[in-house]
Amino acid sequence: MIKRRTLTVVATVCAAGLSAASVSSASAVSAASDSNSTSTSTSGSASGSVPGSVSGTDLNAGTNSWTTAVGDNGDVTGAHSVSGHIHGFVWHGGTLVDLPPGANQDYSIANAVDAGGDVVGTGGNYGFGYVHAYEWKGGSPNGTDFGALYGNSFANAVNTGGEIAGQSQTSLSVTVGALLNSGVPTVLPDLGGSYTAPMYLNDAGTAAGYSLTPSGDQHAVVWIGGKLTDLGIGTAAGLNAQGQVLVASAQGKGAPFLWTNGVQTTFGAGVQTVTGLNNAGQVVGTFLPAGSTTAHGFVWQNGQLTDLGAAFFPTAVNNVGQVLGNTAADSYGLGVVWYQGQVTTLTPTSGQYSEPEQLNDNGLVAGIVQGTQDATVWQLPAVSGAALHKRGG
Repeated sequence: MIKRRTLTVVATVCAAGLSAASVSSASAVSAASDSNSTSTSTSGSASGSVPGSVSGTDLNAGTNSWTTAVGDNGDVTGAHSVSGHIHGFVWHGGTLVDLPPGANQDYSIANAVDAGGDVVGTGGNYGFGYVHAYEWKGGSPNGTDFGALYGNSFANAVNTGGEIAGQSQTSLSVTVGALLNSGVPTVLPDLGGSYTAPMYLNDAGTAAGYSLTPSGDQHAVVWIGGKLTDLGIGTAAGLNAQGQVLVASAQGKGAPFLWTNGVQTTFGAGVQTVTGLNNAGQVVGTFLPAGSTTAHGFVWQNGQLTDLGAAFFPTAVNNVGQVLGNTAADSYGLGVVWYQGQVTTLTPTSGQYSEPEQLNDNGLVAGIVQGTQDATVWQLPAVSGAALHKRGG
């Protein structure tokens, strides 16, 4: 979900340039997989006190603002409206910094941030013009335009070493994936189609995303040491520090699975969507229980699938095991966080609905409030006794 608004805006730019519901307590269910056994588990209780609700904090980014990423250092990136134009921003500890585009440009968006506060995204001219991959070092308003091999370019992810995963056009009809080091692009191998997108990058330099074949089929792919591995029909939906790749269905084809060093693990009958992966190999998404017509949220780990209930639609999971979601599939619900069988509701700052989309390992949640479209954060209290795992991507 974290890319939905970003990609909607960017797609428009590219086209122009190119011509309070309740949540049930978690209970374990058993599901069978064609190639893997998914067993019954029981949900433990959370260590320490988990609050029933947490109130949001408006980032004061104005209406028509949204978030795109939240770093473990507390940086939140996104975009907002400034004098009728879209600008990126970075927020930290109550201070919001506008990240404008370069001279004679009218559009920017911040897509990701690393542990050191370096922000990457896109800037350029909205409408009939080009957009380019951008970096704002240390969150400074003075950004660097990386240009493009041809036409448009984009920056999608950044790791702690400053390596950037992105894309560039090479012609009006072809977009390739690339890794940028100190602004120098290295084009990634692809499947020979017209479009390739590395969307995830870990600290080891492994990237994951998707690539089109010459016939137009979308395949999930992973690049390890710059070498391409085709994971088959689908798209990457997550990448962790161990190099595991979460693969979601694409173009109405394929079944979700977890790829680990060449081995594909499926999640059981009825799994419909996968939306998050953490360093412990936990996967979240939705599934259809046997005999039911209503989708439920789930968290899966090591062959065990735990049912999060019918009013829980997961969007992310952090390395502590906190699962972020919403009480409604269409986002017109309330944000919720599940942890070891207990649920915290994320109260909107105004309006009726909250739509959280990102979650870091310290319990900082970022998203929007529907209606006013205000970028908002929610801070969960520390989880007592939780072992944090260093995030690698």
